[in-house]
Amino acid sequence: MKSIFINYIKLIWINLLLFSFASSAQMRESTTLKIDSLKTQALQHHADTIGIKALIQMSKEYSRSYPDTAIIFLKKAAVIAKKIKSLPFLAKCNTAIGINFNNNHLSDSAIVYLQKALVFATESKNVKILADVFANTGLYYFNISQNNNALKYYYKAVEILESIKDQDKISTIYNNIANVYFILKKYEKAIEFYQKSITIALRLGDKYRIASTYNNIANVFTAMNKFDQALGYLNNSYSLALEINDLFGQALLLNNIGNIYQKKFDNTKALSYFNKSLSIKREINDLRGIANTLNKVSEVYTILGRHDDAMKSNLECYKIALQTKSYGVLYNASSDLANGYKKTGNYKEALFYFEEYARFHDSLTNENNAKAVEELTKKYETVKKESQIEGLEKDKKIGEIEIKKQLSNIRQQRIIIIISLVGIALLLLLSFLIFRTYKEKKRAHELIQIQKHLVEEKQKEILDSIHYAKRIQTALMSNEKYINKNLTRLHKN
Repeated sequence: MKSIFINYIKLIWINLLLFSFASSAQMRESTTLKIDSLKTQALQHHADTIGIKALIQMSKEYSRSYPDTAIIFLKKAAVIAKKIKSLPFLAKCNTAIGINFNNNHLSDSAIVYLQKALVFATESKNVKILADVFANTGLYYFNISQNNNALKYYYKAVEILESIKDQDKISTIYNNIANVYFILKKYEKAIEFYQKSITIALRLGDKYRIASTYNNIANVFTAMNKFDQALGYLNNSYSLALEINDLFGQALLLNNIGNIYQKKFDNTKALSYFNKSLSIKREINDLRGIANTLNKVSEVYTILGRHDDAMKSNLECYKIALQTKSYGVLYNASSDLANGYKKTGNYKEALFYFEEYARFHDSLTNENNAKAVEELTKKYETVKKESQIEGLEKDKKIGEIEIKKQLSNIRQQRIIIIISLVGIALLLLLSFLIFRTYKEKKRAHELIQIQKHLVEEKQKEILDSIHYAKRIQTALMSNEKYINKNLTRLHKN
């Protein structure tokens, strides 16, 4: 299972190492360009887009073997792009720098440049470049095992590419999405997206992508222990690799077929395919590949009881693995050699390789520990960032609650103010009505008093007249009595 997974990862890197949304035909053409001619172009066009393109192409030639040199070329290209104020090329350069850092497990530096690329791509309003940045950001998250984020950015890229109907690039990202689902062990979903990728690749006639995707599907069936189905896809992939003369792909596929037969306990067939793979790897001088396959060959020889052949293969494997510093292979080879020499009674050599085994075990353990520490550090940083985000979200929610409370208080205060104003208005109206009533009553009272006074005056006048008349009458009555008295007296006289 481990070897299949390693082969699977190798295939991912074949497809995605320099992922920049170039078609497979363009990628193959780029490998034929001569470094000297690119240097000449870069020197002749040190201040224009031709020079930038040459530097970017040179970085691709160096990226697998000399990533630091590739980054230097890309940074030079970025300087030119900045001088001529080319946002699209600034986005491309920063994306490529991010990819190189990502491929060398410098994830902190990688995300910095990918974020810069995203800013430049957004400002340039170039949707193709923006899709490229999203896709490579997805690849970054895939490499640091943040698969949900990887899917998020892949789907963002697909959304843009669907809007501009770029089927070739959609096919590439479908493959990447399927890779994520494979790692998540969602095998049905992985096969679904691999098939989507193949459907587009068949329509476009892209045999390279079809071959690599067939191999990816075979890896899924292998993980599901469906070996016959896996062999069917591997054979189809191998036929296409022969057709397009892809030697690296042929060697990889033969190795994978050998792994399947070994799992099926058909070691004779497994050995046949391992040897075919080994022959091609020697032809293309793939030293790491040679060491890995020799280790598999020696394993099968041991199972078949061919111990001399196993020792011979292990010795060659050991020597090559020393050159390439492949500690995992050295660990296995030194263990097998120590046991082999012990069985033949060559204790001197057995002791030497046991010591080597212990040394490489320590190296491998230290390397694994370093990787574990790095992984834990990444997880810690991720959790820390997530905690910060959660804290911000919590503060945001608290802030929203406080704002809602404040708004509620403001609304309540407004209601109170409105009610108070209405109350005051009603009070003023009531006061006005009372005052008006009071004024009217006062006026009426004053009018009544005036009328009363007038009546009293009239009454007084009447009474005075009556009294005056009475006095006159009294006076007249007195005179009459006086006259009568005098008359009586006169009569008597």
